[in-house]
Amino acid sequence: MGTRSLDQLIIGESAIIRSLDPDSSSSLKLMELGFTPGQEVTVISKALLQDPIAIALRGTIIAIRRREASCIRI
Repeated sequence: MGTRSLDQLIIGESAIIRSLDPDSSSSLKLMELGFTPGQEVTVISKALLQDPIAIALRGTIIAIRRREASCIRI
């Protein structure tokens, strides 16, 4: 199975972060929020147009844009 990105998960699905896209301008901000390799993430909800996405991470819920979630490899 190939590498997927966080925006491809369905509501209720969990995964472990493998890496962040080093070419993305959002990667540093996401890492500061706690999206680091080895962390488990769960998709809690998505807005009607799939943007933003609510993610459970480290005991909290964080909403990020779909394009930001596409930078996170799981």
